[in-house]
Amino acid sequence: MASFTRYATIGVLPWLCLAPFQYGYAISQLNQIQKAMSCKSTELGAYGFPLCVPMEDAEFGLITSIFTIGGLISSLVANRITDPYGRRPAVQINAILVALGSAIAATASSVFALSVARFLIGLAAGLALCVAPSFLSEIAPPKVRDAVGVLNQLSVVFGILFTQFLGFAFAKPGSWRAIFVISFGLSTLQFLLGLRMIESPAWLAANNKKHEASIVAAKIWKSEDGTRIYEADDVEEALLRQREPLVNQDQPSATIPQCFRIAELRLPLIIVSLAMLAQQLSGINAVMYYSTDILSRAMPEAAPYVSLAVAVINVIMTFPPIFVIERYGKRKLLMYSVVGSIIAVVLLAIALNYKMNAASAVGTLLFVSCFAFGLGPIPFIIIPDVSPLYAVAALSSISLSINWATNFVIGLTFLPLRNILAGPDNSWPGNIFYLFAFLLTVSSIAFFKYF
Repeated sequence: MASFTRYATIGVLPWLCLAPFQYGYAISQLNQIQKAMSCKSTELGAYGFPLCVPMEDAEFGLITSIFTIGGLISSLVANRITDPYGRRPAVQINAILVALGSAIAATASSVFALSVARFLIGLAAGLALCVAPSFLSEIAPPKVRDAVGVLNQLSVVFGILFTQFLGFAFAKPGSWRAIFVISFGLSTLQFLLGLRMIESPAWLAANNKKHEASIVAAKIWKSEDGTRIYEADDVEEALLRQREPLVNQDQPSATIPQCFRIAELRLPLIIVSLAMLAQQLSGINAVMYYSTDILSRAMPEAAPYVSLAVAVINVIMTFPPIFVIERYGKRKLLMYSVVGSIIAVVLLAIALNYKMNAASAVGTLLFVSCFAFGLGPIPFIIIPDVSPLYAVAALSSISLSINWATNFVIGLTFLPLRNILAGPDNSWPGNIFYLFAFLLTVSSIAFFKYF
């Protein structure tokens, strides 16, 4: 049985995890710097750049949500890079896009420039979300496959947490640009490391490059006692594992249009679509994007600290599903998560409306906790359970598209809609979360009817 070599452990894995880390970083990078970035000052700061880029809530919503448009587009075309050219080039393109977007954002003086920057970073994020999980799976020795698979989600939540920490230091006019400079530095490091990294051995073998696959395997796998670098049986098992779906399926892989036409696929299509809708309509990304802004009205001094706590809880609660999902099952775990999330969102709405500071913090943290152990991971992993093997890839693309599209709508409309529902004197800021609770309830009832 093989395990990772030192090269894989301290080289390949950290390099590969930078891609999902940057995705998490991008999700939360505007959260704490919103006020500093969009202040009304026209003064110039260091190096002649404006201290702020004045904008209204709707414009900030556009900058936030256009990130998801980029993610949607790249997730739909990612296979045109990863299949013919390999996993490693896709990771390198991811780094280039993040570096370019971050450089534009760090020097931006207009809403248009920031929008372009966020769109490019979104393109990178969609690519990362497609290539990193498969790449990690393809390089993982069988005995640590599950643990390695968790690294993708852990990298995302640690990226979110890291940005929240940075917000304390750089949420000031002019200083907010450092958030993008740091992202530029990380993506540059990712690209430079990638120049010395390996291609997926499974992809090499699947493309008739078995000799190159053996060379790569010798670099990243070793036997249990460490006396041999390369163990043929382990490599063959891992390569067969990656190609198994293609060998065993009884018919050609389904296309996206066929998922809407073939009767057998309609129920799986309904299930995965409702799962993704329930996940996003819960309002979780509104909290991730705007938690500081949401809480600042009720608790202006403590809001940044609660946002940091949200990120910490998100990291901690990523671990429990690993240990309990087999015991309780996906359906029961998801049901607990949905019920807890609905209660937490209603609590948050009440607390915001009646200026109950402690309850606002509790509602936010409870919501993130309940979401993270069920609604967060499970919609992504139920697709093979409900779908015939030949349609898994197409249904995955559809579900990811629904995820990005709903994410975009929520990111774009949250602030304006919150202001409308809060009333003319802005005294009911929690009303928007009653809407999220209603949408989550309706979509979840529909989902559990079929799942």
